[in-house]
Amino acid sequence: MPNKAKDKVYDTNIFISNLERYLAINRLKKIDVANAIDVSTGTISDWSKGRSFPSINILKKLADYLGIRISDLIEEEYLPLKRISKEEQEILDLYAPLSNQKKLFFKKMLESMDF
Repeated sequence: MPNKAKDKVYDTNIFISNLERYLAINRLKKIDVANAIDVSTGTISDWSKGRSFPSINILKKLADYLGIRISDLIEEEYLPLKRISKEEQEILDLYAPLSNQKKLFFKKMLESMDF
């Protein structure tokens, strides 16, 4: 079911799929996201079922919270699936629960390192 935002039509199914993927990647529950971006869990549920679509302001909050771009939520992207090692998973497990501020610090720290 397409939704119109600023004269562009977005496919709700793509949004639903991307939202579910990013929640899973970050091991987040819908209630965590709802609390973080100041919407109800019912609103998140409505998005997940295609009953409604977030405004551009809410999309921005959601993308910021997830550490991604708005386009990552609303556009279809074909990414090959890659198996990750146990060590990589351990790092992701440590990273996922960090606050956005700590994630940003961690990202800057990694970017400053010479590999």
